[in-house]
Amino acid sequence: DIYEINDRLNEISDSIQKIEDYDIQEKEERRKELESEIQDIDREVGRLKGKEEDHEEEIESLEEEKEKLEEKKSNQTDLQIQSEAMKKAKQLMKEVRDEIMQEIRQEIESKTESQFFDLIWKNDFVEVNIDEDYNIEVINRHGNNAINDLSAGERQALALSFMAALKRVSGYDAPVIIDTPLGRISEEPRENIAEGLPNYLKDTQVTLLVTNTEYDENFSG
Repeated sequence: DIYEINDRLNEISDSIQKIEDYDIQEKEERRKELESEIQDIDREVGRLKGKEEDHEEEIESLEEEKEKLEEKKSNQTDLQIQSEAMKKAKQLMKEVRDEIMQEIRQEIESKTESQFFDLIWKNDFVEVNIDEDYNIEVINRHGNNAINDLSAGERQALALSFMAALKRVSGYDAPVIIDTPLGRISEEPRENIAEGLPNYLKDTQVTLLVTNTEYDENFSG
């Protein structure tokens, strides 16, 4: 049918061109030109529709990629939030640990000082300090650190006081072995140590490695 219609149109067009009317002929020529332009436009429209379909597919692909990227971004945001929370928790735990360590150190310092002053026989010292690295200072009445000026007996008393303080504060129920606790200590501090050790090491198994001159009646009684 289309072919027949086109043939009929061609016949009509030929007939029109044979009419000796220039106005009609010009219009027919113009019609053919417009028809050719319409065909060109139709082809261009078809080409643009094809490009439109391609672009729609590309847009759809980009939308899918966008969703994936947004999902990754969301996951990264969650990870970042978790990371920040973990950093804050770590910092908080460090602060709590430091605070607890500070309290423990201060308690050990206090007990060491109290026990040391109970054991020594002089009143030349006013304070015992323990720094964050657990270095011990014994401050004399002049405000100086006298740790290097302590006698052998005073050093022994300080060591026993520090050991007993560590034992009491740590809470560890472990046996204690002391080698020659009184070897270089005079009679008066021996009595102080003999009276103080049972209290400082209460409920603790204590093994003393002593000579017969150390373990005399005053100490054993």
